[in-house]
Amino acid sequence: MVIEILIIIILTSFVQSFFGTGVLLFGTPLLLIFGYDFFTTLSILLPTSILISLSQIFKNFQFLNNELVRLTIVYSVPTIIFFLFLTSFISINTKFFLGLFLILISTKDSFLLLKNIFKYILKYKKLYFTIMGIVHGLTNSGGAMLSAVVFEKNISKISKRTSIAFCYLIFALFQIITLFFVYDLGSIVIEHLYMYWFIGQLIYVLSNKYLFMKVDEKKYSLLSRLFLFLVGIVLIIDHFNG
Repeated sequence: MVIEILIIIILTSFVQSFFGTGVLLFGTPLLLIFGYDFFTTLSILLPTSILISLSQIFKNFQFLNNELVRLTIVYSVPTIIFFLFLTSFISINTKFFLGLFLILISTKDSFLLLKNIFKYILKYKKLYFTIMGIVHGLTNSGGAMLSAVVFEKNISKISKRTSIAFCYLIFALFQIITLFFVYDLGSIVIEHLYMYWFIGQLIYVLSNKYLFMKVDEKKYSLLSRLFLFLVGIVLIIDHFNG
């Protein structure tokens, strides 16, 4: 196994195990920095993300937010497919603006104006989820926008994580289907790829049992805002590195 991939899988799987997203969000820019192409990166990360999402959903279907699922399928999936296909021809970087958006969202509770602006944005849910699909298709970072809207809902931490995981699973499945038509599957040259997927699942089992289930709702809410802030910083840094 390649040591940098192993470290990235461990760290990002831990984040996704706690928040419902993270493997694609953090793993994609990190692997690209290490020189892996976009398809090889997705080949490592997508199955890892899918397995963790399935585990988070298992036995938790009653906590799903049906509105989020409907909006994701109807408005995000078509644009994910189209813009992921488009990445084989063009490259568009939206990470700076997305990063800035997340930083503002994570700090909005301290500023009434920002809080009111975000409430106004969420009135246009169809447009928001359409843009989220575009961002995810182009950069693999749509999970950040998904987390931003889910963390704002007045629901339990299990409902938040389950809803994010389910929508994120939809993202990943349609990405894999699209990749079958866009890329040559024979281009994967990394050996023992399945071991990274297994390690991601192991990280989920351990972190879910010894961390997630022991954190109360208030702390989870605070950690969620910190998570969005850090994601914003990472995306802005990645924008300038790219």
